[in-house]
Amino acid sequence: MGYIEQQLLEKTIPQTYHVESQKRTLLKTCIYRGFTTVVLFAISWIYTGSFVDTSFITIMFNVIATVFYYVHERLWSKSKWGIPVCQ
Repeated sequence: MGYIEQQLLEKTIPQTYHVESQKRTLLKTCIYRGFTTVVLFAISWIYTGSFVDTSFITIMFNVIATVFYYVHERLWSKSKWGIPVCQ
């Protein structure tokens, strides 16, 4: 396919994209945090040997990390970088 044909094809076929809802972002955040919590708990327990210390480390880290991750995702959802423009 030549350059002109490619340009015409790109202009006639609409490019679509989606914007994530806050609910979707929140669900993705919770699932991701669930997996990382298990990993962090195991590593902390191996390192500290204390259930109390491990629980404190895991809970504090996950509360802070979840807030930062959610804010990060919402900021990215407002960015137009890398999203094709529909005409």
